[in-house]
Amino acid sequence: MKPQHVIHLAGGSVVLYTWDRQSYVPVSGYDLPDGDPATLLAYLRQTTAAVVAIVVDVLEEEHTRDTMASLGRRDREAMLARKLARAFPRTSYRTAAIQARLPDDAHSTRVLLSGLTKAEHLQALLGLLAAARVPVASVCSPALLSRPLLEKLRPADPADATLIVSRQREGSLRLTFFRGRHLVGSRLMRRSLAAPPGDLERLVRQLEESVRYFDAAFAPSASNPVDVVLLCEPGIDPAEATARGTDHEGFRLVVPDPAAAASKLGLKVALQAGNADLLFVELLRRQSPAGNFAQASDRRYFHLHRLQVFGKAACVALAAGALLGSVLNVVGIVETTQATADTRSAIADLTGQLDTGTSGELAGAADPLEMQRVAASWQAIQSHSVKPRAILSLVSAAVDNNPDIQLEAIEWLPVQAVAATGDTNAAPDETTVEAADSNADGKQRLRLTLRGRVEPFDGNYPLAFLSVRTFMQALSIDPRVLSVNAVKEPLDLNLQSTLSGELTAERKTEKAGFTINVLLRVADEPA
Repeated sequence: MKPQHVIHLAGGSVVLYTWDRQSYVPVSGYDLPDGDPATLLAYLRQTTAAVVAIVVDVLEEEHTRDTMASLGRRDREAMLARKLARAFPRTSYRTAAIQARLPDDAHSTRVLLSGLTKAEHLQALLGLLAAARVPVASVCSPALLSRPLLEKLRPADPADATLIVSRQREGSLRLTFFRGRHLVGSRLMRRSLAAPPGDLERLVRQLEESVRYFDAAFAPSASNPVDVVLLCEPGIDPAEATARGTDHEGFRLVVPDPAAAASKLGLKVALQAGNADLLFVELLRRQSPAGNFAQASDRRYFHLHRLQVFGKAACVALAAGALLGSVLNVVGIVETTQATADTRSAIADLTGQLDTGTSGELAGAADPLEMQRVAASWQAIQSHSVKPRAILSLVSAAVDNNPDIQLEAIEWLPVQAVAATGDTNAAPDETTVEAADSNADGKQRLRLTLRGRVEPFDGNYPLAFLSVRTFMQALSIDPRVLSVNAVKEPLDLNLQSTLSGELTAERKTEKAGFTINVLLRVADEPA
């Protein structure tokens, strides 16, 4: 689900963005640590059904690369949980991303462990959102959203290493380092330490320091360069800066044009100089982050909201299916009505010829093929006619003998039995198999479907099962019945059930439902 609201949490402020047709616009916020979040929460309470995501852009974010054996899903999740707890023992906001297999070991996988080591402000914000019952879908960082920037904005002949440098709204610099296509690490340099806009000499020194911070064994050089993608840098010309470079043979500078970069990323508006915060906010609506720092307890209202949305969608789908079924029934009725009208017309025509013609004239006037078509149509109408009175009398007699059976629905459908043809390659469907069970003789059959429940029911499944079996036995006594099959029977599927048979208040509310298929002879066919 795409978020309607995105909260950007930085080191000194919290800003709420909301989606306005083509882009996110800021609508509320407060300063940290003593700002008042009342206005922000009041705005979110007006649209409690809207999904919220949080982008955390703080200094206290750490990434660690590790390896692990290739395991199954459950064992892998358990192993990653242990690695995360060992790497970030003092925080619960941590996530792991599976990257790629090791080139020299096909049975080992590289993983990236990420954690927010100091998250008091995030924890307080999530507590306020939980109290307001706001559905929080995800909590991520700009580093976990940087993969699309790497894939869309790096040069046509990319180097093995890439640094994505973006100027944040507060004046700080976010540096994210990739090796190949995989994230290695990210760091935020606050405004007091970051190189000011246009000071490339100081920026190069900070790039060298950052590369050593991310990978001490990596040395940028002309033969081993690093692509530096500089985003949202104010006061520079993109084409001129790219052509001039950094005057360092190890760093190849790339400054994308704001409008062209936005088009490549699928954004409706150009990148804003000095405000990369909005860039990552926009990416969150169009791209899935590489990880989610939110705990299960933080996302409980989001899960409830998603269930409501899926439930509404399911109701709409069921209503559409019911409408389609009604349309098909109407089409079938129209076709049958048309066939009846055609037959009546042919009968009237034939009757008129019999009344007015002589025997000699009739021999030349009546068409044998026309007479054959009339007879075939009449037989088809008779074979598809179903008399509900006989069906209801059969079911009523069985229900009278079993007062615990409460019927909720009765459906019947003609089934054409298939005579044996010797074709063993055809894949029979359910209807064909059901018809074949009645000694396939090519005659019409009727499939009767009964849905209901055992009432009263106090959680005693063996007794309910016996009641359904007794009801099926009562149905099978009638000579018109060819077979009786249970599609669904009252079975205890509760995982908390025990052998003691103890009944609780929750289990007394359960329903012992059943579905039974009955195959019948139709019309006056002898038993």
